[in-house]
Amino acid sequence: MLKPILFSVSLFVLTAVSAQQQAKNEAYYVKAAPFRMTVPVVPVFSAKQFLVTAYGAKGDGQQLNTAAFAKAITACVAAGGGRVVVPAGLWLTGPIELKSGVNLVVERGAIVQFTADRTQYPLEKIGGSSSLQVRPPIFAYKAKNVGITGEGILDGAGENWRPVKKDKVTASQWSAFTKSGVVSPDGKVWWPSAEAMNGENYLRTVKKEGATPEDYKPARDFLRPHLVQLSNCENILVEGVTIRNSPKFVFYPTNSANLTMRNVTIFNEEWAQNGDGIDISACRNVLLYKCTVSAGDDGICMKSSSSPGQAAPRLENVVIAGCTVYRAHGGFVIGSNTDGGMNNIFVKDCNFIGTDIGVRVKSNAGRGGLVHNIYVQDVFMSDIQKEAISFDTYYEDVVAGKEAKDVKTTATDKVPDFRDFYISNVFCRGAKTAVAITGLPYAPVQKINFNNVVIAASKGYVAKDAKDIVFKNSKVILPGGRARDLPDAVASTNADPFAGLAMKPHASVNRTEFELQYAANKELWDKAIEFLRSTKLSELAPGKYPIAGDSVFASVTLGPDKAFEATKWEAHRKYIDLQYIISGKEKMGVAPLSEAKETMAYNETKDVANYEAEGAFHVADPTQFFLFFPQDVHRPNIKVEEGDVRKIVIKIRAAPAP
Repeated sequence: MLKPILFSVSLFVLTAVSAQQQAKNEAYYVKAAPFRMTVPVVPVFSAKQFLVTAYGAKGDGQQLNTAAFAKAITACVAAGGGRVVVPAGLWLTGPIELKSGVNLVVERGAIVQFTADRTQYPLEKIGGSSSLQVRPPIFAYKAKNVGITGEGILDGAGENWRPVKKDKVTASQWSAFTKSGVVSPDGKVWWPSAEAMNGENYLRTVKKEGATPEDYKPARDFLRPHLVQLSNCENILVEGVTIRNSPKFVFYPTNSANLTMRNVTIFNEEWAQNGDGIDISACRNVLLYKCTVSAGDDGICMKSSSSPGQAAPRLENVVIAGCTVYRAHGGFVIGSNTDGGMNNIFVKDCNFIGTDIGVRVKSNAGRGGLVHNIYVQDVFMSDIQKEAISFDTYYEDVVAGKEAKDVKTTATDKVPDFRDFYISNVFCRGAKTAVAITGLPYAPVQKINFNNVVIAASKGYVAKDAKDIVFKNSKVILPGGRARDLPDAVASTNADPFAGLAMKPHASVNRTEFELQYAANKELWDKAIEFLRSTKLSELAPGKYPIAGDSVFASVTLGPDKAFEATKWEAHRKYIDLQYIISGKEKMGVAPLSEAKETMAYNETKDVANYEAEGAFHVADPTQFFLFFPQDVHRPNIKVEEGDVRKIVIKIRAAPAP
């Protein structure tokens, strides 16, 4: 009798643990949030079932089932709500409208395939919008207690809507795309139709007031819908399903409250133009957890636009936990439209893998608002292509085939105000830049707190127009394993040490390394920069000029440069070179020391070693100067043109590596 008793006890314990885990899933993350928030109301649906097959639907991939799906939903609503069930099969359909009390259950083995026939998506005013839009494949407006659940797949046929940039796909993929549709005159963008390509220009000719669907028809192919759009809804459950291949954003709830989204898979190809994964817009009381996102644009994104009569913040009380994002432009993203304001967002226990940026906060003057009380905790990232963490107030969203324009920087009534961010226990293995912060001159990014953040990156911390940036127990691991403490406190990085100079640092200068060296030896750098600023360099005779003893000194030369073959790659250990061409032109090369091969051993007296390397070459002239750090090899003195070159090299003692 002992074994059955033990089995019963074990089964009871497992059941209890499972129930506890489920309860933890429902309430744990909300309670863990560092702000007060109620657990979102999860809708409870009637057990009544309405099989779509009972209303004429066929899962053969041939019959268009739009009417059958609508009949099943209408019957469900008439019965007081319940489950509209889509069994295993391939279900071709047009748009589906969800209504109050309806849970659309897409069972395992079911694929709801939205039609590629764009004429099946009417033009209408969606979700209280004042302008005409294309009806989304799945949509709801002012619905209460709605669900999309099950283990099946919703496919939005996005490849029939989206433009594709040539530089984002392989040659064979581009060849396949161009067998249909049209290609832009410059050959850079494929469009599914000429109407899609010309739609933006056509819309400029349409008067918005009094416009009819007929007026908008020529632009329908350009006006791509989101795959799932839920507007002004309340008590929403999305669970278990796979939602993929969207015309625009995959999942887009807006102006809604009480959203629970769990165990959902979101997928778009990496070239999907504007193919965001999850965009939560102007919603309140949101719990999103254990979801997996692969996206062609932003992964999990927060948006908030202002609206007449609506008080800010329009997006508030959001918890995102236990999610994984692959490949997207950003793992967790805020913006770009933030003018409706955001407050109380908690991101915890997430992984971002192969994304362009890990944590991305973006907006610009004219689209900005107050975004504050944002908490990012226990996040792990790898293979980040650009910045691990980025704040950008100069962001511009560019339509496919268009060039970016200058972003507005003058004050408006919609200014980005990023403050009170708390980023802790964040670890990243591999990024181009660890942290980049760019505020506006009149609206700096401020009060950003980093605690226990460790990022392995090629560059460390770069900031402009930022203040009250605090780092505690935080490091950047630079190439070669060089660990640098991010400063315990950065009061302000608004002041540019090079301000007032006639010449500017060349684009190749490692600004992160400069920031670290400047922080370690500010007095020496200030003396070197002041020498450049206050000295009439053109009047200096060739020779040596002491600036700060043997810690900072300058050498001026005048004469012809050398043929390429007569120059060598070199590097220094004790000093940093600031090289500036006073008159004439000279070519200089630069490459990472870690990728160079030593050809002549280091001479401590001369502070030089020679190398073989492959690097980038730049033409130096009187408009810019170069900085070469101990981790760089450089190749100066390469002739560009006949005649003498007047040049100054300022040696600044390098701060020792930690």
